[in-house]
Amino acid sequence: MAQKVVLLKVVNEQEREIGRFPVHEGENLVGIPVDGPEPEIDLEPFDKDQVVSRRHAIIRRAGGDYTIEQLGKTNPTHVNTVQLKPGEKSPLKISDRITFARRIHAKLVEEDIPTTDSVPPTST
Repeated sequence: MAQKVVLLKVVNEQEREIGRFPVHEGENLVGIPVDGPEPEIDLEPFDKDQVVSRRHAIIRRAGGDYTIEQLGKTNPTHVNTVQLKPGEKSPLKISDRITFARRIHAKLVEEDIPTTDSVPPTST
C-alpha cells in the first residue's frame, strides 16, 4: 500500500534532483533562515549567489489545491514562464515549474510513499 505525498523538488540545470521538501497542508514558507521563523522550504543550501529573500514566497496547500504568493520585492518568482509581482498569488498544479530568484529551479510533484501495514499477530 502507498500514500501520496506532494513535494517541491529542487532541480539543477540538467533536471536532476538536488533537494526535496514536503508541501504540508496550510502555509509553507519558502526562503532562507535569518532572524525569524524557519522556512519550511529552506533554499539556503542552493542559494550560492545569495539572492533568495528571507521570506521569498509562500506555497499554500488546501486539500488538493495549491497556490504560491510572491513575498519578496526583488528577485522574482516565476511559475512556468510567468513572473509573479510582489503580493501576487498564482494557482499551482502538479508538474508546474517554479523558479525562485531567477536561479533556483523546482517542480511541484506527487509521489507514492510506501507504507507499512501492521500485521496482526497470529495465534498458535
